[in-house]
Amino acid sequence: MQESTPNNNGFEQVRNILFIKPNYFIVTDLVTPEGSGTNLYEQTWHMLPEAHLSLDSGSGIASTNFTSGANIQVVPADPEAMEASIKQGYFSQAQSYIENADYVSYIKRGEGPVSFDTVLFPMDEDTNEQVGVERLDIGKDPTQATALRISIVDKEQQDQARTAHYYYSHVEDPGTQTFGSYETDGKLAYVERNSSNRLNSVILKNGTSITQDGQELLSFAEPVQNAGVTWDSDVVTVSVDEDADIAGMHIYTDGRVSRLVVNGESMAFYIADGILHPNPNGEIVEPPDEGGGSGNGKPSTGGGGNQGGNQGGNQGGNQGGNQGGNQGGNQGGN
Repeated sequence: MQESTPNNNGFEQVRNILFIKPNYFIVTDLVTPEGSGTNLYEQTWHMLPEAHLSLDSGSGIASTNFTSGANIQVVPADPEAMEASIKQGYFSQAQSYIENADYVSYIKRGEGPVSFDTVLFPMDEDTNEQVGVERLDIGKDPTQATALRISIVDKEQQDQARTAHYYYSHVEDPGTQTFGSYETDGKLAYVERNSSNRLNSVILKNGTSITQDGQELLSFAEPVQNAGVTWDSDVVTVSVDEDADIAGMHIYTDGRVSRLVVNGESMAFYIADGILHPNPNGEIVEPPDEGGGSGNGKPSTGGGGNQGGNQGGNQGGNQGGNQGGNQGGNQGGN
């Protein structure tokens, strides 16, 4: 989801939210001033009074600490390039009623456009995970295109980490771009792998393909606006534009696939050279007990998925009661 606001006079703010269902959100903000000179930009995330907000000065990660129920981590991509602090604000849940409530503030200073990239990671009471965000060098300024490596690590089992690579272009026709070992011609691309390095999910927006070291992970004969693929055991689930050329879609797989679901409907398919090809007009045939897909030793896929869908959506309910004000806007000011 992408939105902009005209409410900051002299500045244009554009926000893109990618919701990695049902787990977390990636928020990419770009603020562009109309004039020249050095400006101060502040991004704020507001919490409920009982959140007991804490801040790690090294990583810049802000965490709520509710005594029961869900919590949330606010994880910035560039802690070394901003000033992070907890400030006191106010919260009102009824007319004529105001109480103090802490919020986290991230400040950047600079000339020209400024970007903020943030991961919002809700946690339930049983979650014991820590999120890390690393900016990838793609040869472009983050105000032109951003690329992140996101790691989600179990605090008790440090070797059990999920990893994701995220790319987003702030220009409409970005061309082909490499981010990590991946390459895309899309405006947005996301690839997530589980702790066994098997694919969980792939998301593509406004493009035709995502590849890894030359191997197709997801591709289309014609550009699509929105496409997401998840792997859950031997089931591949696809969400894509209703008018997309499904017959021209290629999905990488290295294992047995028993079912393909496209936009909620089972669909026939065949596998050749490790690529799953939908067959929209074919008969669905139950797979044999043995055999199945043809692996070819290239990047592994499969695993249990996070459905993407790049309609982000506000973090709402599962953020541990952090009220909607957390869009807390990037505020420009001289």
